[in-house]
Amino acid sequence: MKHWIVVASLLVSSIAFAGELENANHQTVGYIDGGDVENANHQTIGYFAGNDVENANHQTIGYIDGGDVENANHQTIGYIDGNDIENANHQTIGYIDGNDVENANHQTIGYVSGVSHKQAAAFFFFFFKKYR
Repeated sequence: MKHWIVVASLLVSSIAFAGELENANHQTVGYIDGGDVENANHQTIGYFAGNDVENANHQTIGYIDGGDVENANHQTIGYIDGNDIENANHQTIGYIDGNDVENANHQTIGYVSGVSHKQAAAFFFFFFKKYR
């Protein structure tokens, strides 16, 4: 019996769990598994590679450097300032508060689990928002 517990424990500890992104109705709209960004059907739609944000073809579509969000031409398109997500003019466009993702009016537009603020902001507000 002890052998089975050890084997089961090793199997569980070796499984990587992907971060999950859900819409306001708790329907899964995507996953972030390491640096891979996937849609709800587990098809790769992009990547996080250091500060670079890439599309499915590994072409850089933007950057997240600290709290600055830039397009592929290094033009600022937004900011991640703590829980606040802002556009290039520093107007609040949303919030990430714990697991809740909200628009500027504090209406819930989604939920995240196991995903960083930067990844959640990139998915819901900047680079992958068409999938939300």
